[in-house]
Amino acid sequence: MLIAGFVSGVGSTFASIGGPPVALINQDLPGPRLRATLATYFTILSTITLFTLIPAGKLGPAELQLSLILLPGVVLGFLLSKPCRPPG
Repeated sequence: MLIAGFVSGVGSTFASIGGPPVALINQDLPGPRLRATLATYFTILSTITLFTLIPAGKLGPAELQLSLILLPGVVLGFLLSKPCRPPG
């Protein structure tokens, strides 16, 4: 888990692909638990990443403005995710 977490953190920071190492480690979990685990992991990792990018000068007003442009799509995707999922 430590190695997967490290690889995931580095991959997430450099290329926004932190999920595969952690998903591979947890692949035997049932679907709902896997999704909850990954969601928690990504929330914590994203917060840590943001707080490390600020002192490095890689997250400022321009990046925040660009992220606000993407926010409506994120909200819409979240709202549509439950109605679009298969029943069961």
